[in-house]
Amino acid sequence: MQREFMLICSYCDEYTLLGCYLPKQGRFQGEHSIVHNRHLESDALLCKFLVAHVGHPVRLVPDRTDEYTSALARLTRFAEDDIDRYVLEAKLAAEAHSRDREFDQGLGQLQLLILRQMLNHEAETVSRTPSLREADSQFLLGKQQALEWAAQTVEEIIRKGSPRPGREPA
Repeated sequence: MQREFMLICSYCDEYTLLGCYLPKQGRFQGEHSIVHNRHLESDALLCKFLVAHVGHPVRLVPDRTDEYTSALARLTRFAEDDIDRYVLEAKLAAEAHSRDREFDQGLGQLQLLILRQMLNHEAETVSRTPSLREADSQFLLGKQQALEWAAQTVEEIIRKGSPRPGREPA
């Protein structure tokens, strides 16, 4: 079980909860909102706490200790009235980022579908182009094969990038 931490300023008798340390991300979870039942997933409040307590004695305290329990009971939680707002704003920003990413992916898929259609159309046009000389026929055949290969490659990319395997986005 991961340990949670708090940062205590003994000069101001304030603390901020850091949550668990996330080594892969190189940061703490951040404050937790009971209202939204989620962590801030940002160092925003930690940074504000550090700036507000510049020059003050600050200690990192792990949970499951008497000092941690005592601090929760007797100290003031830093920016307590703002935590729910910060968590909600972070949640909304993450949702907007996710929507933007999905939109960009969908737009990219649409562009690939258009490109595939253009390549297929051009290959069809080249295949119907009459030629009088053998060299022209060979050139047009090579061009048609190159266009078909490009369309097939784009098709593979579309398949790999589709949200659901085997399905093209609408």
